[in-house]
Amino acid sequence: MSQFHSPRDDIHPAFQLSHASPRRLIHLIPDELAEAVPEHPLFSFSKTEHLRDGFTDVSAKCFGNAANRAAWWLVENLGLPSSFETVAYIGSNDIRYLLFMFGIIKVGYKMLFTSPRNNLDGHPNVLEKSNCQVFLSASDSHTDIRPILERRPMRTLTAPALNELLHSPVEPYPYTKSFEDARHDPCLVLHTTGSTSLPKPIVWKNGMLATYEAWRLVPSVGNYVPTTEVYQQATCAYTSMPLFHTSGINAAITWALCLGVTLVYGDPNVPPNAAYVARMHQFAGVNATMGAPSIYGEPGSREEWLEGLKRMYYVVASGAPLSHKAGDTITRYSRVIGNLVATETANPPRLAPALEDWEYFYWHPTHSGIELRPDPDGDSALHELFIVHWDPDLEPFQGVFYAFPEPRKWSMNDLDGVIALSNGERLTPPLMGMALASCPQVISTSCPSTRSLTF
Repeated sequence: MSQFHSPRDDIHPAFQLSHASPRRLIHLIPDELAEAVPEHPLFSFSKTEHLRDGFTDVSAKCFGNAANRAAWWLVENLGLPSSFETVAYIGSNDIRYLLFMFGIIKVGYKMLFTSPRNNLDGHPNVLEKSNCQVFLSASDSHTDIRPILERRPMRTLTAPALNELLHSPVEPYPYTKSFEDARHDPCLVLHTTGSTSLPKPIVWKNGMLATYEAWRLVPSVGNYVPTTEVYQQATCAYTSMPLFHTSGINAAITWALCLGVTLVYGDPNVPPNAAYVARMHQFAGVNATMGAPSIYGEPGSREEWLEGLKRMYYVVASGAPLSHKAGDTITRYSRVIGNLVATETANPPRLAPALEDWEYFYWHPTHSGIELRPDPDGDSALHELFIVHWDPDLEPFQGVFYAFPEPRKWSMNDLDGVIALSNGERLTPPLMGMALASCPQVISTSCPSTRSLTF
């Protein structure tokens, strides 16, 4: 059983399960919340690198207005699109990623988030394959885009500062399409990690983005409830997940916009680490936390750090497996939830496992379409994860088939050569071998794998 108690009794109707819909356009939710709960803080971020200096709250009214401000700014600078042209953005890890994403979707472009972690081969590949002709960057970005532009010249624009977007009142930008009219419209371009080859762009459609709300509506199974029910026990959650990544977008939409859990971000100039996150827990007033496993595995047995987790309803480890030792230790203080998202699939619906089963995923048996099939190479201990589209009624819950309509099944088989590090980064032995072989003094390389879960 999920060991889930009754929902909070202070949840505003705008965030209650009865208000959720599997066919709602996510980019219109900010406007709806600006009307329904104008003063509710959707997001919060640290004022400076020093967390004692406090935090800036972003209300639903402020966020909705800022998304509209971004839309008007895009029209003023780019004009109206003709056919969902691609606009790339790279900046500091702040909520401008969300503001430009929602603004661009409203206007009719599609947003490309190219990862600052890409190398000089990765960026041009993603931009070229997305047919991107406009590159938007923030002046405070840590990524120098000049080498990228030398490889692939494009029109460039400097994004407004976050405070400018937050404090410039505008009228709502009009958007009249229904969900049925817009669900197959391309809206977002994310890309694979590039861990098995150069990063490849994956085009999301509005219907795929809507799965972040739809997965609230999967039915409970016995005493197991959807994970979103557990998420909504918290009122305020810290997250260190990057906003250019699926995990960061998932957190922002699911927690803040759909569940009403205020998301708190640290200073973008401070790389997340255990000591910094401990101070976030102390000063930000949060009662849930999410980030890379390295953050939560690092403290080990430091009692004062772990004591701070007693205030947390849950700890979400995302991007890689949390070590068995760290997870079992944290479980004595708080609930541990593993999170699995992929650029190709968004977030398949699942149920919350029992507290002691934190290492496992409980894929929804009727609404995920997930099947674990025996390894075709004959190893009976290994199974391959497939998502199968066998029921048209599952469309709202299976985002992968918006990105890849055919064939009617999707396999995760291309992940075998990837090692997920505890900080969420990826290591790929085949690419490592290629890099070593490029050295003239190296005759041959071999990077064998035991296919083991320990390295």
